[in-house]
Amino acid sequence: MAKAGRKPIDFNDNAELLGELDTYLSSLKYLKANDKRCIQFYKEFAGGEVPKEDQKWLLALRRDMLAQRKRDALLKEISAKEYVSELEMLAWQLSQNDDRDSFFNLQKVLDLLLSKKNEKQTFNTKKKELERKIYEQEKKQVSKAKMENQKKFFLGGLLLKLHKQLEPKQTELEFLRTLLEGYGVMSPFPYDKTWLLRDLLRELADDPRCPDEYIEELYPDS
Repeated sequence: MAKAGRKPIDFNDNAELLGELDTYLSSLKYLKANDKRCIQFYKEFAGGEVPKEDQKWLLALRRDMLAQRKRDALLKEISAKEYVSELEMLAWQLSQNDDRDSFFNLQKVLDLLLSKKNEKQTFNTKKKELERKIYEQEKKQVSKAKMENQKKFFLGGLLLKLHKQLEPKQTELEFLRTLLEGYGVMSPFPYDKTWLLRDLLRELADDPRCPDEYIEELYPDS
């Protein structure tokens, strides 16, 4: 007696499907473990029968391909909308980023939107969990940048405090040179250190945030 259900997919002598999957693989910028297994399969496959183990990976790849087509179609619809929900706006924002985390977070958001019609009871829970995860990732990045800025403010404040207490008659940059000379970085001049420091000072002078009063001092004498 034949089993009910969909007809199983046969990859043997199915050049069209194999080619379609190969094209899909080539379009991927970020790879999952199964994608890498399938890429290895195509590198070694010389035609003929496809081993059962490899067919399992190819079936998973086909599911991903079909799911990605639905995501792409949904994202296209969202982009054409005049008014969008918060979750749809999040999907659009993630689609503008070019990094691995954003790519896979976008997939999750679009999958959540696609499942909304069929999973009304669990939709809000999944939405909150996903938003929390993305928020934590963004918070981590912001915290890292904030810590770097705190270091810069602290070191800058320390330099100004030392300048005020030790050499108040010098300008800030003259005092910086005095400190560097004291550590032998600027005097006597090792050849490589000299040019490295001069290049660095010129880069600082070109920074649009650099105060006008510092620009001339940031160009050391040739």
